[in-house]
Amino acid sequence: MKLDPRTVAVHAYEVAPGRILAGDPRPSAVELWKSPDGSVHGGVWEMSEGTLGGVDVDELVHVVQGRVSVTFDDTGEGLELAAGDVATFTRGRTMTWVVSERFRAVFAGAV
Repeated sequence: MKLDPRTVAVHAYEVAPGRILAGDPRPSAVELWKSPDGSVHGGVWEMSEGTLGGVDVDELVHVVQGRVSVTFDDTGEGLELAAGDVATFTRGRTMTWVVSERFRAVFAGAV
């Protein structure tokens, strides 16, 4: 199957209100693939402008649209990501994501 990650339909989902730190971020996603044992999956994730805390994932992302600033809560270290960038994240390092321009990425990671 071939898809354009910039236009594939994604579906909104709710996050706990306490995780929304600023603005009105609206996350949405679509899972496009899952391993037979269900331990790994991949798809497209999108979020509108705003700040979301408590992000804790084990995955690789390839940014296809937008901009985000990611700050690791334990060290204060930050990453600036934009279209074309690839980044990896390790579960256990909680992050805060500040989306300044609608953000969309292809992801693959542990469930």
